Amino acid sequence: MQRRVAIVALLIGAASLPAAGTNVSASERIDARTGVELLPIPGGQFHFGCEPGDGDCSDDERPGRTVSVGAMWIAKTETTVEAYARCVANGACTLPNTGGACNWGVAERKHHPVNCVDWTQATAFCRHIGGSLPTAEEWEYAAKGGGSRIYPWGNEGVTDRRANFADAQFKTKYPRAFDVPGQDDGWVESAPVGMFPAGATKHGLLDMVGNVIEWTSSEYEPGQKEARGGGWATDTVSRRLRPSYRTGRAPTFWHATFGFRCRLPGPA
Repeated sequence: MQRRVAIVALLIGAASLPAAGTNVSASERIDARTGVELLPIPGGQFHFGCEPGDGDCSDDERPGRTVSVGAMWIAKTETTVEAYARCVANGACTLPNTGGACNWGVAERKHHPVNCVDWTQATAFCRHIGGSLPTAEEWEYAAKGGGSRIYPWGNEGVTDRRANFADAQFKTKYPRAFDVPGQDDGWVESAPVGMFPAGATKHGLLDMVGNVIEWTSSEYEPGQKEARGGGWATDTVSRRLRPSYRTGRAPTFWHATFGFRCRLPGPA
């Protein structure tokens, strides 16, 4: 217990926790307990799955279909270590795993996405702020800006200005891994959230692809939960750093490349 308190204090600073509640305006919603900023996404219909003309789709993205999604608030960035630490301090979240490329307990990474958390831990955090993990349909709708796009920003390819992925600098620390030659996004592993504004969606969401792979509430196949968005170790950028790319893991799985963001119902 003393170790947990010490780590939480290190990650969120000496200031007292904010009072419970939520600050809401037409353009943003900020959870006062954790500091999570959410943006409004209007409801609508969109093309779910493989986009016409996209040659990198996998079989589980086909065939594409029209899906309706309701209005929602969704986190502007992936959940940070600092925000998760507040949930731990509030007694609503359990400790992430540590070591290696895990960000928990590393003071200079409090603005990085919390990683090394499993699906149950991600779900508990979202419940703490009154929400849930997005469904796969909601996540893809938000990542495509509610329209028909191969990437969050449009149809132009991935570059080191738009996302954090396995680039040349990644190769220096992981020499046996694959990398994307000629690219250097400035981060060997995860990056602080929001560092790639050129990769923003139409509604201003950041890091929807790259940085960490994000849990959703949907089932991928029996015994597995669906995850989206690719991560900092992704080397096949044209295939995995697309909103329609799908993967699945057991709810108990955790890894340094996995994180999450939350959604809330509405806007009213």
